[in-house]
Amino acid sequence: MKKVLAILLVLVMVFGLAACGSNNNATPANNGNEAPVAEKKVLKVAFRGDPNGLCHVSIAVGSANTPAHELMMDRLFEYDYTTGTPTPMLATKWEPIDGTHFRVTLRDDVYSWNGDKFTASDVKYTVKAAIDSGKHARYYGNFDVDNFVVEDDTHLIFALKKVDPFIQTTLSNIPYGMIVEKSVQAGGGLEKMDGQGGNMPNCYTGPYKPVKWETGSSITFEKNEKYWGGEPYFDEIIIYSIADAQARTEALEAGNVDLVLEPSEAQASLIKENKDLAVYNYHTTNHHTLFTNTQKAPFDDVNVRIACALALNYDANIQRALGGYGQHSDDILPLGNPMYEKPAESFYKFDLALAKEYMAKSSYAGKSPEVEIYYTPQHAEYVPLIQQQWAEIGIIVKPTPIAQSAFYDTMATGEKQAWIVNNSNPNPYEQLKFYDGEHFDYKALNGGPGWNGGADVTALFDKITSEPDMEKARPYYQELRKIINAQVPSIPLYVYERLAFATNKLQGLILTEVGDINFSKCSFK
Repeated sequence: MKKVLAILLVLVMVFGLAACGSNNNATPANNGNEAPVAEKKVLKVAFRGDPNGLCHVSIAVGSANTPAHELMMDRLFEYDYTTGTPTPMLATKWEPIDGTHFRVTLRDDVYSWNGDKFTASDVKYTVKAAIDSGKHARYYGNFDVDNFVVEDDTHLIFALKKVDPFIQTTLSNIPYGMIVEKSVQAGGGLEKMDGQGGNMPNCYTGPYKPVKWETGSSITFEKNEKYWGGEPYFDEIIIYSIADAQARTEALEAGNVDLVLEPSEAQASLIKENKDLAVYNYHTTNHHTLFTNTQKAPFDDVNVRIACALALNYDANIQRALGGYGQHSDDILPLGNPMYEKPAESFYKFDLALAKEYMAKSSYAGKSPEVEIYYTPQHAEYVPLIQQQWAEIGIIVKPTPIAQSAFYDTMATGEKQAWIVNNSNPNPYEQLKFYDGEHFDYKALNGGPGWNGGADVTALFDKITSEPDMEKARPYYQELRKIINAQVPSIPLYVYERLAFATNKLQGLILTEVGDINFSKCSFK
């Protein structure tokens, strides 16, 4: 009898602990007369912080928004990172009329979370709303929305101000997520779509919709059961806000999250030792480049610029700052860009002796000029290495951190000496636009008054921005690269490799056009 009681006591303790440790993945009990309730499938993600808001057309674009927005937003196209090409999403057909006008055919089975049908007029509404917000000049500035023509619910004429051979790839990016006007109006306007104060947006069409935002803590999403692309796998996705990269990884190791975004590269070796976890590493075209203002001392001397390029130990810096998860390009275009070709000669290599020779024949020899380098937190490990290595050629670096949200405005003043810019777009013109003082809005960077490339450079950019055929434009890109590589108005530091840590039961991670992790199509094995 005592033995039976002991067994019963153990069973009570086991079931009691199981109850105490239950979570939202547990299977609810039933009284035996109902069919078993399926276990709730929940994906828990750790990210570095909150988004700026949930309505993308009225906030500044930033990487902090990407994880939430990827779950919410459908675009006209989506990006296939395995082939580097766009594929149909909301648009099923894209027919060129001329270099700047296209006839677009849309899906006829797409509805917002509010239940309103997505139509061609919503494409025009989205573009106009983004332009009117004043937040998206860099993204929507080439859209000629006044000349969009809505033909019927599923057809419209899409108009650009100038040629963009990569327009479909461009439209696959998150800033071009589509919204449904009728749902916006039903919800009280765009200002009610930002997710703040409990106002969840109802105007998007994506696979997961936000239902709760606890600022500084987490955002909870539920699946859109009527999603046009098929029922999403997870019932719920929770994105936790955890600022510290080590703390995010520790949450994964403890089993509290399933996926860690933007982890510390230094922790990758520890994750690899855990048989239940996996390190995902993706090559990107994210090119982190140090741009100089060539009208400001000491970068007004080409010899100084060349010396600075030669003084950097690129491979060692990638090891020290990125744990080896990066690549070095010997060109102003990143490895993997469709217009990259190995240059016949490059100053983007480590040769300290040659760097000192160029510095010695510059107008700043022996003067120890001071240089401010503006950078965002993602470059905090790299900038001290620049500081150490430029000291070897007599240049004193003053690192100046700045928030991502203020970065482009700081560049636009034209008063600063140097910036580190992450340019992630695979479009070769988007990579080179910083050198284009004629067509690019931020003329105060080295492409405008900061770097006078001369009439030849202007003529080449005129040809590039007016040629819809990429192969016909190739000779212009190659000539332009030779000129810029010789003048060194910028220094390519590294091509980023995107890391993520996850439980090894997770599958289906993909990359966005700009090299961010997209987990909207994930599932468990």
